[in-house]
Amino acid sequence: FIGRSVVPNAAESILKSITVLIPYAINPVPMHVPLLTGGHTMAWLRVLTCTNKGLVAATTSTLIGRPDWPYQLRVRNLTHVDAIAISTPQAGWTDQHIHRYLISHHVALAEPTTPPRQSPVIDSDMFEVLPAGSMQKTTIAPEDISEDEITERERIRQEELDDAKFIPNYADLDRIIKDWDKIPNDDISTKLAESCTDTAQHLSPNGFPMDYWKYVPDIEKPHVAERYSSFAAARQVEIFQLYHTQLYPRICPKRPQQRNYVFGQALAFPESFFHRNPDNPDRVLGFQMSCNTTHDRPVRSTRSQQYSPVQQRYLTVKTAELIVKKYCERSDSPYRAPIMLVVKKTFLKDFMKEHGDAFFEKLHDEKYLDIVGQFYRLTIDLRQLNAITILDGHPLPSITSILDQMHGCCHFTAFDIKDAFWCCMVAEKDRHKFAFSTHNELLQWIVVPQGSKGGATFFARVVQVVFEGAPKTIAKYQDDVFNFAPDFDSLLAAHHETYIRVAKYNLVLEPVKAVMNYPLLQVLGHIITSGGFRTPAPHRIAAILELSEHMKTKIQVSSFIGLMIYNKDYVPALASLLAPLHDLNRNEG
Repeated sequence: FIGRSVVPNAAESILKSITVLIPYAINPVPMHVPLLTGGHTMAWLRVLTCTNKGLVAATTSTLIGRPDWPYQLRVRNLTHVDAIAISTPQAGWTDQHIHRYLISHHVALAEPTTPPRQSPVIDSDMFEVLPAGSMQKTTIAPEDISEDEITERERIRQEELDDAKFIPNYADLDRIIKDWDKIPNDDISTKLAESCTDTAQHLSPNGFPMDYWKYVPDIEKPHVAERYSSFAAARQVEIFQLYHTQLYPRICPKRPQQRNYVFGQALAFPESFFHRNPDNPDRVLGFQMSCNTTHDRPVRSTRSQQYSPVQQRYLTVKTAELIVKKYCERSDSPYRAPIMLVVKKTFLKDFMKEHGDAFFEKLHDEKYLDIVGQFYRLTIDLRQLNAITILDGHPLPSITSILDQMHGCCHFTAFDIKDAFWCCMVAEKDRHKFAFSTHNELLQWIVVPQGSKGGATFFARVVQVVFEGAPKTIAKYQDDVFNFAPDFDSLLAAHHETYIRVAKYNLVLEPVKAVMNYPLLQVLGHIITSGGFRTPAPHRIAAILELSEHMKTKIQVSSFIGLMIYNKDYVPALASLLAPLHDLNRNEG
């Protein structure tokens, strides 16, 4: 799109010019492209709508807001951008900021053949200034692009997407940071280099990857062997392999020097990432969840449930696993909650396809226990118990406060606490309340089950105690732990503090879910960038757009309102915009 303000004094000095050259678009999708300016401005922008044949039409949009509002400009059918140029000095945005930001909203950028221009020349004959209130449309002749070129660019784009798949739920991050030629983010300070040296190799434990020993902080090297000694020898070998296959790919590859230091530091804290015995994980120290109810009369489901032979086999395998890991135990409780099985289609279909007529025979083969145990997701319907549970009043953290805490940082890490609820035990006096039935037995939870009314507030209390007094470079929200800092040394200090604290309470971080030392981060439905700016995550925007086209019931309208309120910081005067929908929801019929 090419934009020009119609307010010559107020906006022209802020929004000098914005130019995006768009040769064509492939697989058009709706999206939002937020645009930041400063001051009280009204700007008219001409948006070029694209198809796979090139630039076709232009429409007009109005942007009005206060300095603290990010202007929202909805752009449809825009998926491929070759080059951009922008000059917004008062907003502090550079070509690189906009370049990365457009991609964060599903606009795939090809490598520009020439560097973006800081002061683009706008063809005034093609793009005139629009008078206020006009809604003109202009037709532009499509660019002549060969089918071979389209196919090649689509292949390159698909390769970029495939390369980013190693980060589940963070695929956009790898696309956003693809072009970093102007961002010096891989610096190593002299202080850090001097604190990590290739010394004291005799202190390294057997099997330790010596290529990374020099990146272990010298102050930690005397303790590394002792930490590994608490693991069995076979488990140590397994851990070194898991470090390389699970954790190393989660560290930002665009910062190769810093990546070594992040990985070396993590290698020094095995108890922070792995259980000593995966079949009997350690439980969090010092906490047990009580379940206080309004009365002591047992609640139980009287519904008779029928299970197929496949479901029965799954339940037999899964409950045996839960008992071995001491997540559950057999029960004689008067309480009884029903279960619900959510099928995992991929596992079940693949197993049936592989074994065909021998499916039922292989179903009972001991060799396939691990696969059979993944056919479904076991959930417990605790609604009856939740209805009489007295809720703990411990507050949950404020998401807005966490996001504000990250302002000004350019190094971000996110950890996920492994099996968060299942690390915490239920008080023995209350375990009978969490009983549930399968096709052939009654069990009760030893650990906090998913879906319990008090589980979230209880775990919030646990995490609050674990990270009490932690530096401001650490934030937590339930089982998510965030580290962030304006410089790399401070990020490593936050990592160190996190590792020490979780290990002290027997908590373990999940390596395959970590996202370490990235210049931006997806946080609780928002994307935080190194420029201190935040935006809704692309999947949040997609959910709003999808739901907005299918609002036919009050429930759907309420869901849409809820999604919008969650993103209220990004929409000026949201209450006024939602007022008609609130009225619609209040009306009968």
